[in-house]
Amino acid sequence: MNALGPIDSNDGKKVWAKTRWQVNWKSAYHTQGSRCLLDKVPVAVRIDYTYPRWKNDGDGDEATRTAWTRFISALRQHERQHGQHGIDAAHEIEKEIGSLEGRPTCDALVEDCQRPRPSDSQETCRP
Repeated sequence: MNALGPIDSNDGKKVWAKTRWQVNWKSAYHTQGSRCLLDKVPVAVRIDYTYPRWKNDGDGDEATRTAWTRFISALRQHERQHGQHGIDAAHEIEKEIGSLEGRPTCDALVEDCQRPRPSDSQETCRP
């Protein structure tokens, strides 16, 4: 696993498993009177997990297979905690954007919509 594992994008080192998440949202808006207002803001999170695989696990003895099963189960649980960070970020973004009030111009609303968000998020504001 140390030789063939995924690479951590933070330090370039090999890791046993990897979780990558990305939050996306699209904000549609409209004008009403002299204000620009948000329509619905769908927020989605994509989580990709990369885990090690044991090729030919049937070739291992019972004790090794049992140890592998325990190890991979604990590793999956650990990585799901990293995935939860993406889910939490999506909820935070949804709450923050959903609380935006109307702005005098749509340019101002788009600017608010494009403020920096968590580093692994992507955004799109469109008319």
